[in-house]
Amino acid sequence: MARPIPVNFMQLRNPKRDMIWVAIAGAAANLLFAACLSVLLHLFHIRLLLLPIYFNVGLAVFNLLPIPPLDGGRVLAGLLPDALAYRYGKIEPYGIFIIMGLLWIGLLHKVVIPGINIVCIFLDVPRIMIG
Repeated sequence: MARPIPVNFMQLRNPKRDMIWVAIAGAAANLLFAACLSVLLHLFHIRLLLLPIYFNVGLAVFNLLPIPPLDGGRVLAGLLPDALAYRYGKIEPYGIFIIMGLLWIGLLHKVVIPGINIVCIFLDVPRIMIG
């Protein structure tokens, strides 16, 4: 199952740039797996494959949110100028509380579900319908 993989960014040749690639790799793996499942869905018409497709796309979309310590936060930190990236990185200890707050006030699903649906359009699978 999905779990954090420790990465020593100082071991990278260009830590700031390569941090972006490492962060994107996890979401790319989820999207690649979902795309493979989508091919199987279209070949064999096994609707049960929709659940792991949605799950993997959802993981990718969620992980790319620009909230540290999620991968999207690492991507944003890698794109920001050094001084701003340093200040942005200071909110990482509070990231889980930011995520919980967004979930509690109902904003998290308003970002994640449309993101899943956009990817589902590209994968040619039915979109998630939530009222």
